[in-house]
Amino acid sequence: MDFADDFYKRIEYLKSEKVVLDKEIELLMNKDVETMDIGEFLKICKYFEIIPSIFFNNNIKNPILFSKFINEFKKLNDNQRDYMLEMIKDINRNKK
Repeated sequence: MDFADDFYKRIEYLKSEKVVLDKEIELLMNKDVETMDIGEFLKICKYFEIIPSIFFNNNIKNPILFSKFINEFKKLNDNQRDYMLEMIKDINRNKK
């Protein structure tokens, strides 16, 4: 599978997660990936509220939710981050 195939599959997945109402974004998503510039790619990421690096990580099941979590997590102070991390670890231990 090549880069273009992966790119379009990710776009299709994102479209299934969020209805695209913006005509400019719709046009960008149908554009040939090889002619797309970085600014256009970043507009797509911004529209879907995802971090560009997460766009290409196919191991992340819900990139929109994951990006929202990361953005909120960044706003916490160190003590709050530690607390959240311990909560997540506890949840994961208890789900087994």
